[in-house]
Amino acid sequence: MNEAADAPTLASYAAERGLYFRETSFALPQATQLLRHGFMREVSGLVRGNLPGGLEDAWLSHVAYVYEGSTDLKRSHFTLVLIQATESIGFAVRVLCHDRDLSKLDMTNPDSDREVIEAGDRAVSLESQGFLERYALFTDNDQDENSVWRLFAPTLIDWLTASAPKDFSFELQDGALCCFVPGSLTDAVEIDELCEASARVLREVARIGSGGGGKGGDAGDRRSRIDEELARHPFSSPPKSVKAAAKEFKSGLFIGDDAWKFGAEAFFREQCAAAGFGHIDVGSFRASHIQTFLPGEIVRAAEGVAGSGFDDCFLVQTDNHEYDTMGWINLVADGRSPMNGRGSMASGVSSERGVTKVSMDGRSLLFSTLDGGVRDRTGEELARFLDDCRSVLG
Repeated sequence: MNEAADAPTLASYAAERGLYFRETSFALPQATQLLRHGFMREVSGLVRGNLPGGLEDAWLSHVAYVYEGSTDLKRSHFTLVLIQATESIGFAVRVLCHDRDLSKLDMTNPDSDREVIEAGDRAVSLESQGFLERYALFTDNDQDENSVWRLFAPTLIDWLTASAPKDFSFELQDGALCCFVPGSLTDAVEIDELCEASARVLREVARIGSGGGGKGGDAGDRRSRIDEELARHPFSSPPKSVKAAAKEFKSGLFIGDDAWKFGAEAFFREQCAAAGFGHIDVGSFRASHIQTFLPGEIVRAAEGVAGSGFDDCFLVQTDNHEYDTMGWINLVADGRSPMNGRGSMASGVSSERGVTKVSMDGRSLLFSTLDGGVRDRTGEELARFLDDCRSVLG
């Protein structure tokens, strides 16, 4: 008898339940902060379909994020369940319920240094010593705490404390719920328990979402502070480049980091407005496009306004955080059929500056062009890119 061959695997779990399985895949959304850690994510098994507990069209995966150790590359392995949680969009910015045995790196926010205004997470204390001994509860700085207290009702607190799977954690962010445990589970009973625990949390999210709630939005949140700073530096016409915009925000002889960040934000918003797009929150785009995969890390997004010629289109800026001189501008054209034709435009993802390519994912046409990255984007390049997109969209 070959015990290795008979040992349970994620593949055998999927096969026994008639679920889709892939040995390796890049099709795992970077939906919450755990899935944005490291300079690379390795998916060593991916299951899609309806999972135990009533989870519909969910992801079940073995994933590791890769990071640099002191002498070599390190990997942090997890088994996770990812599910859309659209009910959370109205009340959850980012809610993190982490098992205290997770490493400090596992718990950190990889997006913190990418924000225009950096603000640390806030710790939330609940009136349950047992819960606090097992979990660390943090939220985004702009998170409405009343919604968090409503989510963590006594019944959920008691269940998490006494009945949740060992080492269980969850993150609620950008319209997605990610529940996970360290390591790579293969035992069917343990995987079922993880799925059912995820469903338990999702039901609580749906309960709060159905009752409404708030995402913050007061005068002190980052979004309001960014809007106020941009309003103090109006532009009579769209700045020609990120650098030109950043100069308007500098306070001395040199362009500091804050000026670069505000300049990049102003450049994107002004150029978008001139081209017929309205700026939207990145979280809103992620929530509505969880299955859309773009090159790089999403940093800004805008939606085409009615009558602009870019109806049902989203302009999305992405960065390569390993190389500041490399990024992409993307256009996501929802509901467009490949049968409309793409003319002579090359297919794929752009890997050459100024060259536009197009791909399809069954839901949208995805246009991309490589640009100069964080500090070297220009309005001229953006205009050429949009002209290329128009040549296909009509």
